[in-house]
Amino acid sequence: MEPIAGTSQRPRLLAVDDAAASAELIARIADRSGFSACYVSDPTTVVTVIRSWHPAIIVTDICMPQMDAIELWNSLRLLEFTGELMLVSGQNETLRQQAGKLAGIKGLKVVANMQKPLNIRMFGEILKSRLSHVWAS
Repeated sequence: MEPIAGTSQRPRLLAVDDAAASAELIARIADRSGFSACYVSDPTTVVTVIRSWHPAIIVTDICMPQMDAIELWNSLRLLEFTGELMLVSGQNETLRQQAGKLAGIKGLKVVANMQKPLNIRMFGEILKSRLSHVWAS
């Protein structure tokens, strides 16, 4: 787990992507948007990080060599993750939408489904809107 500077009193966001630079970029945007953020580039560590850090939002890629979306959704379900999930992927829209539907079937709350490369401004706006929602809940 690689933390990005920020106060621990802010809602927590975990970025998960096998491409470390992408995960770090997501975490930095989250930090600038008001979250306490960290990232992992090894998806097999997600379970440990969630258990110890309890993020309110997870932003994740859906196609990673060490763990695919189905495995991640199953892990989140077993952990009884009740936070929000944002999907970020370079995969085509159909695959991203199917992954989002499957997450919903597994009981996960998908609040965004975005194409890589990210539109940084739009992503920051989405995060800011989610921040107010997370604070309200």
